[in-house]
Amino acid sequence: MFELIQPYLDNVITLVLGGFIGWYPNRKKEELINQQTIVDLYQDSLTDLKQRYEEKYQDLKTSFDDKLNNCNSKIDELGKALDDWKKKYFNLKRDFDNYKKEHP
Repeated sequence: MFELIQPYLDNVITLVLGGFIGWYPNRKKEELINQQTIVDLYQDSLTDLKQRYEEKYQDLKTSFDDKLNNCNSKIDELGKALDDWKKKYFNLKRDFDNYKKEHP
């Protein structure tokens, strides 16, 4: 049985030894490359997050400005309506006072 495996045993030992010699010096380099890849992914995520934050901030700012302008225009309309009602009230009061003076 050993005679069947013996011709291939040299190849297996050479393969294992060659794999170890190729893996051992490069393992730290591969680990650093993997760590750098992770750092790059985090950096890209942070950069993307900053860009998304800026877009959302501009969107919220625009929305807030629109709502603020809408509220200011409604306040102006209500102020004008209040002035109109005050004028109507004073005109009616004046007419009533004149009527009261004429008809005691």
